[in-house]
Amino acid sequence: MKKELNRDFYRYVLPSMISMLLSGFYSMVDGIFVGNAVGSQALAAINLVYPVQACMNATAFGLGVGGAVLMSKYRGSEDYEEADRAAGTAITTLVVAGFALMGLFWLSRDWCISMLGGSGAIADYAHEYISIIIFCGIFPVLGNGITPLIRNQGKTVEATLFMSSGLITNIILDYLFVFRMEMGLAGAAIATVIAQAVVAAFNLSYLFRNNRNILSLDSLKLSWQRLKTIIRIGVSPFGQTLIPSVIIIFTNWQCIRYGGDEFLLVLPGIPGDILQTKLEQIRTAAQMASVPGYSHFRLSLSISGTMQAITDPMENAVRRADRLMYQAKCRKNAVTVEVPGCSLAAPEKLLQEKSQILLVDDSKMNRMILAEILGDGYHILEAENGQECLEKLRAEAGNIALVLLDINMPVMDGFEVLKAMNANHTIEDIPVIMISSEDSDAAIRRSYELGASDYVNRPFDARIVYRRVTNTIKLYAKQRRLVQMVSDQIRARENNTDMLVGVLSHIVEFRNGESGAHVRHIRIITELLLHRLLEISSRYSITAEQQDMIPLASALHDIGKIGIDEKILNKPGKLTPEEFEVIKTHSMLGAQILYDLDNFSEQPLLQTAYEIARWHHERWDGRGYPDGLKGDEIPISAQLVSLADVYDALTSERCYKKAFSHEKAMQMILNGECGAFNPLLLQCLTNIQSDLKVELQQHN
Repeated sequence: MKKELNRDFYRYVLPSMISMLLSGFYSMVDGIFVGNAVGSQALAAINLVYPVQACMNATAFGLGVGGAVLMSKYRGSEDYEEADRAAGTAITTLVVAGFALMGLFWLSRDWCISMLGGSGAIADYAHEYISIIIFCGIFPVLGNGITPLIRNQGKTVEATLFMSSGLITNIILDYLFVFRMEMGLAGAAIATVIAQAVVAAFNLSYLFRNNRNILSLDSLKLSWQRLKTIIRIGVSPFGQTLIPSVIIIFTNWQCIRYGGDEFLLVLPGIPGDILQTKLEQIRTAAQMASVPGYSHFRLSLSISGTMQAITDPMENAVRRADRLMYQAKCRKNAVTVEVPGCSLAAPEKLLQEKSQILLVDDSKMNRMILAEILGDGYHILEAENGQECLEKLRAEAGNIALVLLDINMPVMDGFEVLKAMNANHTIEDIPVIMISSEDSDAAIRRSYELGASDYVNRPFDARIVYRRVTNTIKLYAKQRRLVQMVSDQIRARENNTDMLVGVLSHIVEFRNGESGAHVRHIRIITELLLHRLLEISSRYSITAEQQDMIPLASALHDIGKIGIDEKILNKPGKLTPEEFEVIKTHSMLGAQILYDLDNFSEQPLLQTAYEIARWHHERWDGRGYPDGLKGDEIPISAQLVSLADVYDALTSERCYKKAFSHEKAMQMILNGECGAFNPLLLQCLTNIQSDLKVELQQHN
């Protein structure tokens, strides 16, 4: 038995693995040669149009696998004539689909390049490369589509050799065309299509020599019944092959959005009614400009503009302009303007808007001296002791730019004030400069340890005090600006991640015949359970980051269903034991899909999604699947989604059942009719019943 397994592994499994590996090398080979010989923009162009190639390959692979499975079915029942007809139908469909895709992509190639984010020189390179690939698109369709037919006849070694011959051809021709003949991107594209033609020729030749009946007119005749079966089977491999391209498209869009050089232009006194006209003129002039020595280059320029009111701080105007600029980038080569009907503030008027400084000292004389030094540039507030300082900080929250704080004062000294500001986190937003005649190292060190930004000794040097105050206020303003920018970027990244997760989960839902509300419902229930759990128990150490990730990752709990046969997945009646065993594999399939993604070990979101996908069908008593975990062996993320999934399944209509009421669903869960759950989570579920009813009404 062991000897047979080893033989089968080397005969079937290993060659299939090698074939899949080699198929991914085609684009990499072009990328290596183009990146070294032509440049980064040409390499970017290949990556940009990869989804077009992937769509053709996915179509070919889906039809090929569908035909191969149908062919294997008939060969297994020894109906060889029908098996040949199944393979012939697949080949005919591949030819028709190949030419259809060629025509479709050829007519829409400029639109595709634009939608994928191409512009300027990159768009020119992409057009040159993809035009050749599309024009000869029948070769990759036949090459990738016929390979599964050969492999399913047990000829995995031959299929691998044919694929290898194409790859070797590609490498040799890339070297000749790109490096030796300096044909650039066109050379790389020609090398690729010739290599794919070689694979297609080997595949067709092998079929003709070994299965003449497949290529007979009778077998090649199109059968709609067989075609529907092939398409139905091929949907899953088609989706699996295409999903990475969807990810690439989203990634490219974000790179385009955030990439490029940015600069700020201030136009004093420009009327609001001509602002957009002027910005449009700038954009047009930039796009029409030619770069010396690079006549084919064209600049891509997105511009935003906003008017600044007299009372509007410059940083607010810049923040609005930055937000508008990203809107313009999303539209590409666009101008977005916000004109609230106000004029640009003149510099002298802006200077009238002074920051407020709080002087805290029990000596009236010291306060007078500081007020005299700073009064021309700042509004001055005063406090006689630490207690009064804290009261004014509360009363003027958000309006005080800096505190000048004495150490030795009655009621509450300066160190106590710093402790209070640390306790309520005020020190994070308002800088404090200590002022004191005490110059001991211990006092200075303690001031800095408690969060003071600076330390000034009496007697005062007016110029030094004014400069230190001004520099500290400016520094904090810059820090706040940077924090806001980072927060905006993080929020944008989270939104993009959320969107991408939503796309992937909806793909699964669509195939599973479920509504788009299912994912939203699961996420909301998971969020409600999690929040209640954190309120009533500290049993689980769930970080703030995990609190955000668990509901988001819940959307991918059933991603493994993309690999389940649609006939089983959407069967209206009761599943057979064998069919249920197939359904149960979706948890391991989903976990494997997530585990195989790049940077899995570095992405906490993927790791959380892995936990949920693999173990959301485990049960508290150990009677779940796939690993039979029990109790808190099951990650809390999977426990939360498991309970949310069961409640949603009970209260939602499915192809095999009607929806239960909230009351009935709760009864079934609490009575153990749906398996055992964490008692603490059951308590949480009971506590959030009113929220569940509201969500259920909206869901239905």
